[in-house]
Amino acid sequence: MSVTEMTMLRWISGVTREDKIKNEYVSGSIGVASIVNKMRENRLKWLGHVMRREETGAVRVVMKMNIEGKRGRGRPKKRWLKNIEKDMRAVGVCIGDDAIKKRSEARIKAIQNPTPENQEEFLTLKNQTNKIIRREKRKAEKEFVSSIEEHRLNPRRFFKKCNSIKKGFNAQLIMLRDDCGYLITDEANIVKKFQTHFKDLLNINQDNNASKEDDPLYYTVQPEITELDEEEIKQIIIMLKNNKAPEEDNINAELIKISTPKMISKIYILINEIWKKRQIPHDWKTAIICTIYKGI
Repeated sequence: MSVTEMTMLRWISGVTREDKIKNEYVSGSIGVASIVNKMRENRLKWLGHVMRREETGAVRVVMKMNIEGKRGRGRPKKRWLKNIEKDMRAVGVCIGDDAIKKRSEARIKAIQNPTPENQEEFLTLKNQTNKIIRREKRKAEKEFVSSIEEHRLNPRRFFKKCNSIKKGFNAQLIMLRDDCGYLITDEANIVKKFQTHFKDLLNINQDNNASKEDDPLYYTVQPEITELDEEEIKQIIIMLKNNKAPEEDNINAELIKISTPKMISKIYILINEIWKKRQIPHDWKTAIICTIYKGI
């Protein structure tokens, strides 16, 4: 195409090869834009028109279409997407990860050699990359909103996805420190560290020769809590709520509140016995369940 263009320009200006005038001088003297650049500009404009359409649009579907079957013999024909890739390299426009990669390379180059040319190149690539990132962000948000609208008839899923937008992204930092104080970031090593920690904490070897009369020792992850005293039992009884349904013994909270000091002492002894043995009486595990018909 460029050869045909220069032939026509030389014919218009009356310049031949024998005059030994460069092509740049010929095109500059006439003052017309290069037809190759105009074709590239139109192709990129059409690309922008296609990329702004929805994913289900006809042009987007055709652009991603992969035709099955065997091609004919000989060199394959040049596709439209190949021309687009070549045009974008020519004008210095990148897409996605390629743009981020080139921006990072230009940044390192500008830091190592801070010349005005390198800094200007970095700023240009930075602006182009930011535009691409903003465009991809808008596209992702639009797709996410469309996925939310698909669950309009399922309120639970619908509001769950809506809440994920309000909360935003919360990075979960899963790290631990080992015995030497170094950070553990690998998931498998973190699991092993937890296994070792709870194994040492909960599986303490007890003395097998301990007397049965001795009080058993219980090792838990909770701090040791002392036994209740009689005054605490009295305060708990005073704070019992009224008008509550009694248990199987038909003893309600009001009756316990007006009980004598001797009765409170008996309750205190019973609570401490349960605290030491860590066993709830079997009668306390019995409950009365009344089914209530609520209709259809």
